[in-house]
Amino acid sequence: MLLRCILALVGTLALWSALACGADVPDTLTIEDLVNHPERWPDAVTLKRSINLRSGQAIPTGTKLRVVDVTARGPITAVGTGTVGIPTAACDLLDAANAGWSKLTAAQRALDAASVMDDASLWPDEVKTRRPVRVDGPLGLQKTLPAGTPLWLAVYDKQGVYLYPPGLETHVNVKFEGTDMLAVAREKVLIEKEKRPSRLIDGLRSIMLDSSGKPFTNPGLDDTKVFIFYYGANWCQPCHQFSPLLVKWVNENAAKNPHMTVVMLDADEKDADMLKYLTDEKMPWPTVRMTAWKQSHVFAANQREGYPQLLITDRWGKIIYNEVGGGPSDIKLHMENLAKLSESGAGH
Repeated sequence: MLLRCILALVGTLALWSALACGADVPDTLTIEDLVNHPERWPDAVTLKRSINLRSGQAIPTGTKLRVVDVTARGPITAVGTGTVGIPTAACDLLDAANAGWSKLTAAQRALDAASVMDDASLWPDEVKTRRPVRVDGPLGLQKTLPAGTPLWLAVYDKQGVYLYPPGLETHVNVKFEGTDMLAVAREKVLIEKEKRPSRLIDGLRSIMLDSSGKPFTNPGLDDTKVFIFYYGANWCQPCHQFSPLLVKWVNENAAKNPHMTVVMLDADEKDADMLKYLTDEKMPWPTVRMTAWKQSHVFAANQREGYPQLLITDRWGKIIYNEVGGGPSDIKLHMENLAKLSESGAGH
């Protein structure tokens, strides 16, 4: 009887251990394990035999080709400005995939597009694309950026990965598997989550101002768990309807949310107007000049058309709430989501 109990306990522990490590994640990859799983693809494959293209061009044995997709018949690879399908038997797809897979920990193997999207602590500040990207430049001109060009990451959501080319006032939207985000996430997942750097904290540290226009230092900035960003301006009449309610809410809830940080991202052209707004409304939080926050791809990318705007994120930039509007129904929605935030304990 005792032996049966011990065996049952061991079996239960083994089951939970398997579940915790991701029992559905294979140890050895087959072609079926690669289809629709870009997180398992190798970066490139090497041809085992020469391939003849329809154009008449021959690709010799030993050529390395970058993988852009995998089907049940084999990898789709990049060749010049196009793509070509390679039979599995004609390349080292499975050997290459398993060589990389064998070096990963269980936590690294468990990462995929959905899990990285859900955890902003795994996002890099800079992303490189796996293929050339065309962007719209000034005056309607288009520019093609080569694969591997460093781009700033703005946000990653269900619509894709939004990237900003440094020096260009535009953005591009690419698929997750078209970037190196997975490789970076696999490095970051090995670090304890609370020790992973925050792009928001690092970006805010030197650009916040107090109500007199002097640099503002928040001693609790590094301990922030949730951010409230208020996009507003003195010239914005709807902002004057919303800001008193926000001030009242923060004054009543700041003490019980010690890990909450509130910052205004101001849209006034002149510092004098920005500081007057901050002072007149008795806002108990710092502000950031428009010229400063617009230079941040994170803050600029999350700005929506119109004011006031309320943006709530976790410490790494994962959006909890992001809506714009100063009408009665808009303000009601803002306040309801602030109440939900306090009730959730996210800032405790």
